[in-house]
Amino acid sequence: MTVTCREVESRMTPFVDGELAEADRLPVEAHVGACPSCRRAVERERIGRQVLSDRAEALRGAVAQ
Repeated sequence: MTVTCREVESRMTPFVDGELAEADRLPVEAHVGACPSCRRAVERERIGRQVLSDRAEALRGAVAQ
C-alpha cells in the first residue's frame, strides 16, 4: 500500500507519537523516506514536540500565573 502526502499529513501526529499500527506505519515510513517535503514536515513536528517537552515546566508556570 502506498500513501500520498495528504495521507501522511493526516497521520502525522500518530506517526510521530509512535502510535500507528505496523500496517499503517510502514507505508508512511516508506513515503517519508522517499519524499523530501514529508520528511521535513515530520522533522518539524518532532522538533516542535521536543521543544514543548523541554519547556513544559516553564509553560506550566506561565499558565499558573
